[in-house]
Amino acid sequence: MPDHLEPTPVCLVGAGPMAVEYARVLQARAAPFDVIGRSEKSAEAFRAQVDVPVHTGGLDRHLAGRAAAPRAAIVAVGVDHLSAVTAALLDAGTRRILVEKPGALDLAQLERLVDLADGSGAEVSIAYNRRFYASTLAAERMIAEDGGVTSFQFEFTEWSHRIAELEKPTAVLAAWFLANSSHVVDLAFFLGGRPVEMHCRTSGSLAW
Repeated sequence: MPDHLEPTPVCLVGAGPMAVEYARVLQARAAPFDVIGRSEKSAEAFRAQVDVPVHTGGLDRHLAGRAAAPRAAIVAVGVDHLSAVTAALLDAGTRRILVEKPGALDLAQLERLVDLADGSGAEVSIAYNRRFYASTLAAERMIAEDGGVTSFQFEFTEWSHRIAELEKPTAVLAAWFLANSSHVVDLAFFLGGRPVEMHCRTSGSLAW
């Protein structure tokens, strides 16, 4: 999150659990923001946790009622809607956007966002926020003091029995590595850099 947030409200798109966390950060920073949700059900749950009003009806309705596009926005909707919502903001004229990981469900969607952002001179960042954890910053200092990375190893697992219980669209489950696991991979290569030689091992599978 940049230190120089505009005095005009940030547009927080989404009213789910992730949007709640963003709202708490914005409140802690005393940054003004508007919340845009779709359903009254999610808006009610959001208000119960954050005590902030939510404009329901979706982003398109909200943009249609504004004289100008928001200058800055945070996109915290479901994974299957990240790309479309970000594209709508770019088309409307928003030029600073933070979008939740992974930004899109496939490469074609990501490439479209890159083209839209480049064509409009917008700054779009995907929130791989583990890069900015205090522990990550400390690890960066230790690595630098030690002369840099020469090799690294990381591993992770997916709790498929827990994931199977979640109400997730088929498209999101089909892209689960990108949608959920990529934050671990991003952090590993952020610290370790681009490998010259790489060995990968896998075990097991997801039920779907």
